[in-house]
Amino acid sequence: AFVAIAVPFAQLGLKDIVIRNIVRSPADKNEILGTNLVLQLLAGVITILFTILLAGAMNQGDYFAISLIVIISFGMIFQPFSNTTEYWFRSQVQAKYIVWSRNTVLIFIALLKVALILTEASLTAFAWAMLLAAILLSGAMVVAYKFTGERLVDLRFGFERAQDLLRDSWPLLFASFAGIIYMWLDQIRL
Repeated sequence: AFVAIAVPFAQLGLKDIVIRNIVRSPADKNEILGTNLVLQLLAGVITILFTILLAGAMNQGDYFAISLIVIISFGMIFQPFSNTTEYWFRSQVQAKYIVWSRNTVLIFIALLKVALILTEASLTAFAWAMLLAAILLSGAMVVAYKFTGERLVDLRFGFERAQDLLRDSWPLLFASFAGIIYMWLDQIRL
């Protein structure tokens, strides 16, 4: 729950804006997607650092809780890759690649979690499973992206594009943050 509240900041509310911009300007897709990737990577790193500092401040002395938050939060480093490729597939109305990637990873992680339950694994093992899910989903989405003939190396960052994306996305960032707070606040309180 603690990490889930931080995720909207790492995603910057860019999803719908990136998809809209690709649909409007398909020729600029590499700059739009590349700028999104860089922005979300930077936001992910900053969010991880902030989450770890906040977890340390709120859970002083509870190193177990802090370690779980640290492990799970590192998934935000891999999320920009799955997000960026997902935005491309959504803009091209090719959700089948998203579904195949997610379902494959979901089935594998579900089986892994069942195995962890049956072996009475520690809570730390489940945290590692959550991180593994983020890594595998990113990998599966990148493979699907390459399968369609696209290449991540073609993506490029544009400073002006970053300003435009951030200017358009901040209301969506706050809306998604408000939704997450509403859904997870009771668990944080507990």
